Amino acid sequence: MRFKPILGLMMSLASVAAGGETLTLEAAQQRAQDNYPLVKRYSLIQQTADFTVNNLAKGWLPQIAVGVQVTMQNRSSKTGDDIYSVIDPNEIKVSGYIGLANGGSMPIPEDADFSTVEVELPPPDVKGVGKLQYRAGVEVNQMIWEGGVIKGQQQVSRLQGQVQSAQTDVDLYSLHERVADLYFGILLIDERVRLVDDMLTLLDNSEQKLTTLQEKGLATGGDVAAVKAERLKTQQQRTQLTNTRRNFERVLDIFVGNDERTPLTLVRPPELLPSAQTLRPELRLLDSQLALTDAQERLLRSTLMPRVSAFAQGYYGYPGFDLMHDMMHRSPSFNGMVGLRVNWTIGSLYTYRNDRARLALQRNEIDTQRETFLFNTRLQSAQETEAVAGYRRLLGDDDQIIDLRVTVRKAAESKLNHGIIDVNNLLQEISKENQARIARSQHQLEMLQHMYKDKIIHNN
Repeated sequence: MRFKPILGLMMSLASVAAGGETLTLEAAQQRAQDNYPLVKRYSLIQQTADFTVNNLAKGWLPQIAVGVQVTMQNRSSKTGDDIYSVIDPNEIKVSGYIGLANGGSMPIPEDADFSTVEVELPPPDVKGVGKLQYRAGVEVNQMIWEGGVIKGQQQVSRLQGQVQSAQTDVDLYSLHERVADLYFGILLIDERVRLVDDMLTLLDNSEQKLTTLQEKGLATGGDVAAVKAERLKTQQQRTQLTNTRRNFERVLDIFVGNDERTPLTLVRPPELLPSAQTLRPELRLLDSQLALTDAQERLLRSTLMPRVSAFAQGYYGYPGFDLMHDMMHRSPSFNGMVGLRVNWTIGSLYTYRNDRARLALQRNEIDTQRETFLFNTRLQSAQETEAVAGYRRLLGDDDQIIDLRVTVRKAAESKLNHGIIDVNNLLQEISKENQARIARSQHQLEMLQHMYKDKIIHNN
């Protein structure tokens, strides 16, 4: 029986040599974060932001509109008898200037005779523009200046993606504490198993001594049975601890994406000094929200600016731009124009003040959240620092208690050898020494756990 702890150590070393893996706390936390399904959200957020920005950039491309229109009107432009009712060709007077051969000009005399000049007026039977009108055309608009709206919308879209990514950072960061609890839980179990193995070694030695004394007639069979029963009871505790560790390790395997057939060897982390600097993802989330608010305010100002664009229109249909021709000839024609257009919509002026006030309130809310978070962080850090100081005081007492328990246990073994006390007294002293060692190991690991909780609080 005395070789059981050594055999367990040899089996552990053999498993590591066969493909085991050494894992630190920081590596476990990082692997758990990389393996968590939520990490896929980063790619989705980035792709969504890229698509949105690319779509907004297409606002600078020419906008083409094609349309077909057929209308029937109740009234339309016309000529005929109406124009002769207001114009008499015999009463037309001509005034102006006559060009000279030398390049000059002279005014037309008022008594000049133009009786032989023919004035062509539409014939009286022209019916005018038809009431049935139709056209098929295309219009092209090219944005020249839009006041920075597109650029502002692109920046807002990018920052919205950063806010979503920062929120994902916050959600994933909660894994660090869960992994740390599992990690230190396994270390605590390993420490208790080691102490149980030490106790098994003591009980095994005591059992062999009592067996020797029994052969000499100095001890009874009941004494040997009592020690053996205590050893079997301790062995059961070790089995229970091993089963609990296996459950903890399986959960940790799932978090870090480890094959359960590959054993993990956890490295005991070193002690840490308290940190005063806070680099939590919650602060980065608040910073990105504040940057988004600033970008929204810049976009709000750009909506007040006018928009300048160039356009070109062309259509084939009836009537065209030449109405006089179309009143006499009802036939379709090609028509086109190009030009510049300035649009200035002042509707956003009505809500500009309220929108700016809303963004200011949003900015104040973010500042309040920051102050609250930093206050709570300082409070939690102070609690963890005080807890570490308390465990340091306990460890000082634990060392003295263990020294005293070792002395008492050795004295009990000597008394048992001389027949002064019975086996039950020795077993009680062995158990008390083991409990003292367990208490010290637990205090040591709990102190480390509070140190790393403080690290998680500050993200350092």
